[in-house]
Amino acid sequence: MLHESGTGGFPKYGVVPQMPLTDVSFPVNLLDNTTYFQRRVGDDTAKLGYFKTQLENGVTIELSAARHSGIMQYEFPASGEKHVLVDISHYLPDENGGSSVQVYLGGEMHIDETGKQYTGFGTWGGG
Repeated sequence: MLHESGTGGFPKYGVVPQMPLTDVSFPVNLLDNTTYFQRRVGDDTAKLGYFKTQLENGVTIELSAARHSGIMQYEFPASGEKHVLVDISHYLPDENGGSSVQVYLGGEMHIDETGKQYTGFGTWGGG
């Protein structure tokens, strides 16, 4: 959540993509984000260091930021499935090649014993 992204020049790291899902059955293809993309509905709330929105699948997302950390919180509908797709190996490719090419070097995800909280990190080279 803390990598440089969108400042101009070559692509740099980006954000570890995450998507809260309420269904992963066909035609959802977890390798193709066009099959699980969700539109925002209703009114967004945005303040310095805070953003809140709701997706069409009923999931409410709250994002908060501090100087060296970020928190993503998902509130799922009371009934139904609850999944969070996290693509920790994602990076922003550079079609021009050269010194801007990135490579995923590794990472870890940890899910707490309740299954309600996860933490992790990724390491990328280049860029």
